[in-house]
Amino acid sequence: MDTHQILSNLSFGKVDAESDDKLSNCFIGTDLFKQTLQPRHTLLLGGKGSGKSAFFRLLSQDIYRLTPLLHNSFTEIYSIPAYGLHSDEYISYSEIQEINPQTIDDFKYFWQLYFGLKTAANIATCPRMRSRVNSSKSDSLKSNYNTIISLLSEIGLYRHDDYIGRVNRKIKELLFLHQSNLSTTKTYKGKTALNIISLLDLVDKVLKETNCLAWILADQIDLLYLDNLERREKAITALIQLLIEYSNRFSNINLKVFLRTDIYKELQIVNKSHLVSLTVELKWADNLIIKLLVARAVHDRVVRAYCEKILNENLDVAKVISASDELMKKVFHLIFNLNINGQTSNTIPSHKWIMKRMIDGLGMLYPREFIHLGNQAVIKQREINKSLSSHTDDGVSEQNSQNMLSVEAIKEAFLEVSKYRCDTFLYSEFPHLKNHFDQFKGLTKTFISREELYAMFNGLTPSGANAVRAIYETGLLQPIGNKNVDACLKFTIPPLYKSGLGIVSRKKKTVSIS
Repeated sequence: MDTHQILSNLSFGKVDAESDDKLSNCFIGTDLFKQTLQPRHTLLLGGKGSGKSAFFRLLSQDIYRLTPLLHNSFTEIYSIPAYGLHSDEYISYSEIQEINPQTIDDFKYFWQLYFGLKTAANIATCPRMRSRVNSSKSDSLKSNYNTIISLLSEIGLYRHDDYIGRVNRKIKELLFLHQSNLSTTKTYKGKTALNIISLLDLVDKVLKETNCLAWILADQIDLLYLDNLERREKAITALIQLLIEYSNRFSNINLKVFLRTDIYKELQIVNKSHLVSLTVELKWADNLIIKLLVARAVHDRVVRAYCEKILNENLDVAKVISASDELMKKVFHLIFNLNINGQTSNTIPSHKWIMKRMIDGLGMLYPREFIHLGNQAVIKQREINKSLSSHTDDGVSEQNSQNMLSVEAIKEAFLEVSKYRCDTFLYSEFPHLKNHFDQFKGLTKTFISREELYAMFNGLTPSGANAVRAIYETGLLQPIGNKNVDACLKFTIPPLYKSGLGIVSRKKKTVSIS
């Protein structure tokens, strides 16, 4: 079977973690992610495309696949996705808008109500938990469990051993019927006299006595209030404050918050230093990115068989995940052309060329963009092969290399990735900086002084040093020399964003991809 036939089967999966069919089977567990699996409260930080939503999905839907990484002694771990999955079971953004919390304290109460009811409902309706309680000789366990059942029954979430109501509907009922009681107090003083913290205390005690653990998982909070950044800041600040409070109160209920790094850095939170020991920031090294791409490629049996035949190595996904970096590079260069310079004597390994151009100004690599690059390269290669085939007498492509993806396909794919990153990240996630980004379009230089940046941002909000720092935090600017962004006098623009913004070379006047 030649490389053209293999190409028809080559795919790196989807960039959207919620629908990625390769995520579970091709999961690459980083050491940082293993910290997230620890039985503790966690703030998981990362840029868009760093893998936060992928990890969220694994923790909420495929936890059984993570068992080898857990190393825990708990009887059971309950994963409770509190926000972020597109399902009627969870509160949607429109429903949060309808409830309309205003202040940080309003949001704290809303999050507590949501977390408390979902966690209690999950524990109360679990047959395995009911069996543990019934077989226990502990009177305190039975009493605490029955009190949870009683409270849920009183507000209409539980009746006759049956889970009867949607949590989001019940939250709306509670808040709408008693809107005047939504205040700075943590205690709900309505018809039910429901105290959310007391309810969570009971759940924590039940979990502790049964040697179980509950993970409350909060993701995609950054998608809230994109049209009202002040409101979004209040919602996220309230969530982070709860993380601090819960870390000191609950031992067997762990709140795990998934949040974009740049958003977190902008938050003004009292006792933020208390989060240092709870924080994990996702960072990907070159070798893990290569392993991720290889695992996704050889997940297809046809692609795997081709690579195994040439290298005479077993390359099932499990072997790939534990394989050496040297072997991974060999497989990588069966897929991607080894020398980005083609047939010239000056060899530039394609993996180094790709890594250099996919890094942003903050020094970060994002798996999503690499997956997108691979898929785009496949599309471009198919177009190239079709064109070659139509220009040969026998209808057969002239490409006889073992590599599936040529230099031309890789470079053309990179142009698409740059545009994609600008559209789906810069302009999508930072709409308030749109006018700042526009100032870079069509530039004929990639080295810019601080004074030039000040001039570019003159008349915009923010401006001056504040604007430079804001743009730097998006990854669009990379400091040269002094790595302290506030002291640096000269910056460059990473290749990842050049093509997408139409930044051209002074000499060639064409989009730079080299």
